[in-house]
Amino acid sequence: MIITDSREKIKVFMARLLPHEGAIFAMALVIVGSLLGLGVWRLANIDRDLEPIMIERGLDFPKLYALDAGQTPVGDQIVRESRDNLITKTQVAQVSSVGKIVASQNGTKYYFTHCSGVKRIKEVNKIYFDSEPEAISAGYTKAKNCN
Repeated sequence: MIITDSREKIKVFMARLLPHEGAIFAMALVIVGSLLGLGVWRLANIDRDLEPIMIERGLDFPKLYALDAGQTPVGDQIVRESRDNLITKTQVAQVSSVGKIVASQNGTKYYFTHCSGVKRIKEVNKIYFDSEPEAISAGYTKAKNCN
């Protein structure tokens, strides 16, 4: 098949469509209008398809805060207690993770307890330090993949 043959076939096809130009335009207009209408309808009904969020199991506040059967926290008290508990747990986690540094008896690097390198050290080979200067004075250097 030669390019000039293809060009001739296209010209013949277009010549056959030319008398029906108005009908083709009308059909294209109907298709575009239908698609636009469908899009607007879907956009208008987008909220109706969504189900509301339902909490099936929430926090058991009496159990969580060890309250008596007749006593229940309300409003701001719940928020305040939750915030205080979160702050306390965060502070405890920070103190426990910063206070310990781990090194291997066989290695030259030290790691913080939250680093992945600690998992590769056997428990019998672990050495614990309370601070970075203490680990450095023992001859260990900080691991590059642990911050």
